[in-house]
Amino acid sequence: GGLVLACCSSCDGFLLRHGLDFNSEHLPSIALAPKDYDIRHRVGSSRSCRLLVAFSPSSSSTFLDSAVSAKDLELQSQQLVESLLQKISQAGTDGTKIPQNQREDINQIVEQIENLMANDTKSSTLNMTTVPLDGTHELLYTDTPNTPQYIGPIKGRTTQKFINETTFQNILQAGPLQIKLTAERTIMDDSRIKLFFKGFDVIIFGAKVLQKKIDAKGVWKMVFVGEVENKYDISKTKPKESKILLRVMKTPNLYILAKYL
Repeated sequence: GGLVLACCSSCDGFLLRHGLDFNSEHLPSIALAPKDYDIRHRVGSSRSCRLLVAFSPSSSSTFLDSAVSAKDLELQSQQLVESLLQKISQAGTDGTKIPQNQREDINQIVEQIENLMANDTKSSTLNMTTVPLDGTHELLYTDTPNTPQYIGPIKGRTTQKFINETTFQNILQAGPLQIKLTAERTIMDDSRIKLFFKGFDVIIFGAKVLQKKIDAKGVWKMVFVGEVENKYDISKTKPKESKILLRVMKTPNLYILAKYL
């Protein structure tokens, strides 16, 4: 009896799995946890898109080239990001239980965005890791084969809450059950962030029933970070017409999150 929490072999910094049989190869995912941490504990029974771009020209000519490059990058990324939000809206879910062709469409657009950023080598530097992050960010989509929003048949809601500039919590809320994974982040470069996972809490009806320390690390690669005027129905709790801070990242699995501004 009781609930068995375990990190599956394919975890990537977001997934925590549960089941009554720890040795099962097909336990459902329920929350956010580090890739290499093995938890074994029983508890009781866009119409427009603005990229955040910065560049340092070394001459007036370089400055002009940089400005043109940044503008071209903005226009191309605007089209791709709008297509991405449209595909997420059409999927109608966070990426769980969708047809493979829809998943491939979304992944293809993300690859195009990633290639666009990688090819911007003339003069502009896209810095996606120093953008200020605060408040609560909602998980819009993931391509992981596991399901971070479910506890068995019960669908939950996964969010990322920033406590301060370095500390955040990945949170799964499903009815009276809440699971919080606390981590700290440090900047590695313009596109990568290193994570240090500290511990997780299990809360039921507001009462903490489990607190466990974790010593694990991970790396997230930013694909896109920018403010977007969204016109698609991508959230079950927020209005369709809204401005969001969109974050697309690989952990290495794909995760897309948004903060409503």
